[in-house]
Amino acid sequence: MIDEAGEGIKVDGRLFSFTYEQRTPEEGTAENFRNALMHAKGKGADKAVVYMKHNKHTIQSVKAGIKLFEDDKKNTYRFKQIITITKDGRIHKHIHDN
Repeated sequence: MIDEAGEGIKVDGRLFSFTYEQRTPEEGTAENFRNALMHAKGKGADKAVVYMKHNKHTIQSVKAGIKLFEDDKKNTYRFKQIITITKDGRIHKHIHDN
């Protein structure tokens, strides 16, 4: 994605000194959650924020999606934090296993 000036990839925002990218997945599969992380990775974000507006994901699908993201041998990218926000406003913070 290019900014309005036609330059570079832009993240959605900044939290203190960290950049973040938000994604709202519509399916509740581990692959879908991994895709949300890949989206944030593609933007070069320090933190991934995944908004669970559709209440499709479970803690199992989130953990499985993070594991899929981590287990990709070609992917050495690690976020400083992965944050999920549920439809009712609960916030969950996840860290990488490695």
